[in-house]
Amino acid sequence: MSDSDPGDLTSPLIYTTAISSVGALAAALRSKRQLTPRQIAAAVLTSAVAGTIVFVLLASKLEDDIYTLVGVSALAGIGGANTLDFLLEAMRARAGISK
Repeated sequence: MSDSDPGDLTSPLIYTTAISSVGALAAALRSKRQLTPRQIAAAVLTSAVAGTIVFVLLASKLEDDIYTLVGVSALAGIGGANTLDFLLEAMRARAGISK
């Protein structure tokens, strides 16, 4: 947080988005699948949005504990991409759609 305004949550929000995005990129690269730029962008954006949503939802409750807020939001963002991938694969398998 900045020294001028202790209630400003802009920097922690940016950190959360960045951590979530990098975590999703790492998970996508670790999957050892053939990745297209579109798949990488989708994973990064999905995680960034999920982390940002969790941050905004918890900001009023955890405003005094910024490190916990950033940590929980970043982990939720990273997990968001993995959960979405799992759900999409399950729906494709159920519908009999191949990639």
